[in-house]
Amino acid sequence: MDKQLIITRLAALPGEIEEAEWAVLDSHARLSDAKERLTDREAQLLLGGGIDGKNAEFRSAQLRGLTVAERQAVTEAETLLAKRRATLGKLINEFRALDAVVRLLTSIRCGATQEVA
Repeated sequence: MDKQLIITRLAALPGEIEEAEWAVLDSHARLSDAKERLTDREAQLLLGGGIDGKNAEFRSAQLRGLTVAERQAVTEAETLLAKRRATLGKLINEFRALDAVVRLLTSIRCGATQEVA
């Protein structure tokens, strides 16, 4: 990686990190919404007489069977959040690594200048 590419990436990364942060926040909101829809659907089924099991295990099984789509939405939202968190972490790590390279190159250049003087 040459100096110009390092400079270009360091200039671009803050914007990419900000976009990734917003994506993580959006994913949190989507997950919250999906969980709320699942809870609402379960309450609707329990209070509306859609669940008629004689014991807790049977009622739980009925709820699971009748909330497949809602539970799938929660799983998808959790997966998306995990992916977006990973992307954010990768961008932050790249920024830190490039920053460390710049510091190292700067210290080497300054050290070489001081030795010559």
